[in-house]
Amino acid sequence: MADTQNAALTTGAASDAPAPAQILAADVHATLRRALIGAFQKGALPGENEGFDDAACEAAAEFTLIALARRQSADATLLIETVAGQASQRHMRLAIINDDMPFLVDSIAATISGFGLAIDRVIHPVLALRRDNDGVLSEIFADDAPGERRESVIYLEIERADAKLRKQLEAGLVAALADVRAAVTDWPALQAAMLADAATLADGE
Repeated sequence: MADTQNAALTTGAASDAPAPAQILAADVHATLRRALIGAFQKGALPGENEGFDDAACEAAAEFTLIALARRQSADATLLIETVAGQASQRHMRLAIINDDMPFLVDSIAATISGFGLAIDRVIHPVLALRRDNDGVLSEIFADDAPGERRESVIYLEIERADAKLRKQLEAGLVAALADVRAAVTDWPALQAAMLADAATLADGE
């Protein structure tokens, strides 16, 4: 996992990243996997369910859990994998884990589209969860669980790209996620500055 432009970026095939089984105890892994499958099934819009049967949902949850299992900072985690198969079934899938904040899905979709890649599926549950001091995931709550940490989980299936374009896409997504974080972080300060400026004007309107 490389720290690039304030985002934690996991690159390469999913097999290059630590599997949940290497991070989580077997019983915890199974419980988290079930919870994530439920969140994917519950959170998928009707159009996103097409071709997303139980087996596909389980595979997506297992892939996403690789990215979700450990997150040690506030930076985003991105995992990307090329899925092999028949020509009509080849695609890339991405899992992006981030603190819950506005503009994430739109910014990610705009970045992917900017590289001329079609997006076939987006599933975006916002999870209430708990991590230990090392950032290892220990629990996913079925409900909102007020007071618990909330993280945005974005799973995408997109058009397959060659290695060069894929690297460019990774860098573009890292930059977009950093821009979103900066904009959201700066917004309260910007509002305060605007209100302070407005208070100095003679015309109240």
